[in-house]
Amino acid sequence: MNLFHKIKKAIVKKLVKRILHRFKESHDQRKALAARQGKVFAPVGGRVLPMADVPDDIFGQGDLGDGCGIWPDAAELVSPVDGTVSATMPLEHMVGITSDDGIEVLLHVGHGTRDDQSTGFERLVEKGQHVEVGTRVMTFPHDADDTTGSGHLVVVAIPNSADYASVALLATEAVSVGQPLLEATAKRPDAPSR
Repeated sequence: MNLFHKIKKAIVKKLVKRILHRFKESHDQRKALAARQGKVFAPVGGRVLPMADVPDDIFGQGDLGDGCGIWPDAAELVSPVDGTVSATMPLEHMVGITSDDGIEVLLHVGHGTRDDQSTGFERLVEKGQHVEVGTRVMTFPHDADDTTGSGHLVVVAIPNSADYASVALLATEAVSVGQPLLEATAKRPDAPSR
């Protein structure tokens, strides 16, 4: 075999290896995205409350959808989904994110933030911005020594819950930031609305 054929064979072998590597990376990325579909991850670590136990008349009664509350162990929220920031509030204590697969997620910090406790919040994202799971979206006042539950409660609500067959709470007592928190199960096409 002459030198030209050896070089050509080496180049082709290297190209095939590179293509196979990219295909594997692409396959792994598709697998990871499929595993995320329908899931909402914890935007903060802390103690989890079922939505019915959230001490807020609007959220606790499920008026803004299924979800849960978290007594946070940190003063920062991260995005619980890959998606686009779809709503913000002037007081900066609430952010809405629509996931790439259509789940509307509302993050609300504090009970009483509708009144005079809405200082010290900083929203780190803008409406229309694309975020990924783990992107920092907000900081807020937090007393790490508060064990009474009188501090700011984080509510994670799915306003379009009725679009899903169910929204299940995956974490029941404590959750770490980034851990699966909620799962929205798609309706079968022939299923009646709930």
